[in-house]
Amino acid sequence: MVGAFSGCTGLRRVTLPDIKMETQGLFYNCSSLEFVVFPTGVNTIKFHAFNNNKALNFVVFTSSEPPRFENTNMLTTQKTIKLYVLDRNYDEYANTGWINDLYLNYGGDRLRRFSRLATDYPEYYEECVKLVSKYTGQ
Repeated sequence: MVGAFSGCTGLRRVTLPDIKMETQGLFYNCSSLEFVVFPTGVNTIKFHAFNNNKALNFVVFTSSEPPRFENTNMLTTQKTIKLYVLDRNYDEYANTGWINDLYLNYGGDRLRRFSRLATDYPEYYEECVKLVSKYTGQ
């Protein structure tokens, strides 16, 4: 799936299969993409996964183990992007090096508990809950 959705400027939402997948350039230049809920099979986020996505509000990670980022610069191009993780996995994510790098280098309140999504983005919450349930079986 290298660059599978690259350049899909009309793509607003996508449901990904719960498989291990290549994320390099996955959503590059998807200028209308509003959010992504990653299935548990994603364990590495590679270069240009989200670059040039001005509409992207947030990303949800469902895996209990934080993915490895090959380049955190892909998140710095999105100054307002929020990263949501399941509440039970928050501490695990909060202690990863790339989260600390993002906070120290670029500031902001990027990492958030999934339960906070209901307040932050109520218009997307129910849809995200369904996707999280699908991916985690809970």
